[in-house]
Amino acid sequence: MLKRIRDFLQDDDLSIAKAALYYMVCQILVKGMSFITTPIFSRILSKEEYGNVSNFFAWQALLLPLVTLDLRVTINRSRYEMAEDNDSYLSTILLTSNVITILALIIIELNQRFFVSLFSMDMKYIRILLLYIIFQTAFDYQQIQYNIFHRYKLYVFYTMISVFTSLALSVVLVLLMDNRFEGRIYGGVIPAVIIDAIIYFGILKRSYKPRLKYVKYAINMAVPLIPSALSSTILSTSDRAMITGFCGSEQTALYSIAYSVSSIAGIIWQALNQAWGPWLYDHLNEKKYADIKKFSNKFSLIYGSLAVGIILISPEIVYFMGGKEYMETVNVMPPVILAMVFQFFYAFYFDTEYFYGETYVISIGTGIAAMVNIALNFVFIPRYGYIAAAYTTMIGYLIMLIYHFLIVKFKLKKSYIYDTKYFIGVITGLVMIQLMAIFIYQRRLIRYAIIILYSILLLLIIWRYRESVKNFIEKFKNKKRG
Repeated sequence: MLKRIRDFLQDDDLSIAKAALYYMVCQILVKGMSFITTPIFSRILSKEEYGNVSNFFAWQALLLPLVTLDLRVTINRSRYEMAEDNDSYLSTILLTSNVITILALIIIELNQRFFVSLFSMDMKYIRILLLYIIFQTAFDYQQIQYNIFHRYKLYVFYTMISVFTSLALSVVLVLLMDNRFEGRIYGGVIPAVIIDAIIYFGILKRSYKPRLKYVKYAINMAVPLIPSALSSTILSTSDRAMITGFCGSEQTALYSIAYSVSSIAGIIWQALNQAWGPWLYDHLNEKKYADIKKFSNKFSLIYGSLAVGIILISPEIVYFMGGKEYMETVNVMPPVILAMVFQFFYAFYFDTEYFYGETYVISIGTGIAAMVNIALNFVFIPRYGYIAAAYTTMIGYLIMLIYHFLIVKFKLKKSYIYDTKYFIGVITGLVMIQLMAIFIYQRRLIRYAIIILYSILLLLIIWRYRESVKNFIEKFKNKKRG
């Protein structure tokens, strides 16, 4: 039985369609489990406890690129330059990241009062956070390697095991422990550390001799992108840390529920991007710009339509996720969803810059957006609370979209790859719907009538273009990754 399972996991089909399907199912199930458990935690935990949990994981995301030098971004390129010695490369950057993380922990230990105040959490939890990052790095690096070498079954297997065990133990410990915040943290960290430790020592077992040339290669490639990774993380997570600092953990809980619901739009993008990403790079490499323009239009319309659906049913999703006490967060949903839409569109230009090696300009744009976001948060969160964070996040992603468009247009001179007027039309339509949503949330009958009309139109469109959808899927099936 074990041999059959092992053979199944090792036997990977290199078809893009099958790989994309596995990734999409994995993303949806993983995010779905998190989505399903959110209403459980939001009801078991108090607002203060829920806000503290959100603050813990927000800092985890913020620190990860900083205390590991974000060396994971180099693994994709390593496939082409160190294909025969990739295990050695992986172990080298893993140990290098660990050294940086341990140094960061030493600095924090020597300045405990400052960092306890900065993180708004006890020193015990900061130590747990850094330990978690040390082992999480091994998991992340291994998953990226599985991805680039098309070991997608192992990728899905480890992802599902890690997420399911962490969420299951979290629910159990929250119900059993008196300190429910601690139960949620231990439940999320303990299974992850155990699984990640197995992966960690597996990486070192395959190749435990670090190479200095790989350290130099990784640092030279990753360091220019650290500001981008850090700024991007700041843009998506700093709101919660700042709300905790300015307004307290209860408002962080309110914002976290709204952000979790809105991030469904981000989940959909991540799932779709598993199929889109490889296709885009292949066509950029082959200079098939007409195909890119044609399919990016369809892709943006599909995504925009799904975003509209999420906006329309946001009150029901918020009620499911948090219950009546979180219903006041409904009005911040449209701007956060719109922020996810801006993220979707700027990814077209970001991917183009990355393909053509413009890593430095990527970091500049992300840094500008993050600084504007933090400045606006400092001004408006103390005045208007968590509601302000929704709009500052939206503005930050809009700045990133405009910046990356300008880089592709004026520096790369490749704006012709995409249909800019079409993108503007879709975005304008979504902005208008966002403004309308705030109005119709207070008028239930009107909103339900629009939902029915939207559903009918969506079904008609799917039926009308069913052959195009089939042909699009067939193109992925017939194309093999080289």
